[in-house]
Amino acid sequence: MIGFVLAGIWTLFIGFVLVFAVASIVAEGEPEPKAAVPEKLTGHWSGTYQRADGGSKMKVSLILHQGRVRGEISYPHGECNGSLTPLGVDPEGAFVVREYTGDDRCQDSDLHITHKDGELRVEYTDQGEMAPSAFIKKMKKAPLRT
Repeated sequence: MIGFVLAGIWTLFIGFVLVFAVASIVAEGEPEPKAAVPEKLTGHWSGTYQRADGGSKMKVSLILHQGRVRGEISYPHGECNGSLTPLGVDPEGAFVVREYTGDDRCQDSDLHITHKDGELRVEYTDQGEMAPSAFIKKMKKAPLRT
């Protein structure tokens, strides 16, 4: 009987450790929203991603929700789709969101978003870097998917 009790306690302990470890890994990768997305940035936006070095171009789509809520990012012909976590405003006044794909093959970046004349301009900076690594010069608002 004592053996069953000890085995049960051991199983609960191992389960607790595994849940805590998984929760820690998830928390490290994707931060909690720290700011509310302004209304003028909300919606479904589409444009063309261009590497700053003149390299690859590809279509990209952003969905931003008003408030302290994660959005979505997708590259229709790529594999690096993920979430966008609102972080706040940078010193130049751009709204910053963190891209998170959860895929080691993809480079997660901070996206610095500015709004002008009904369009978005997005500068990607790789985490830990200062210079933009890519741009989306003009993103147009598209009908919101349901």
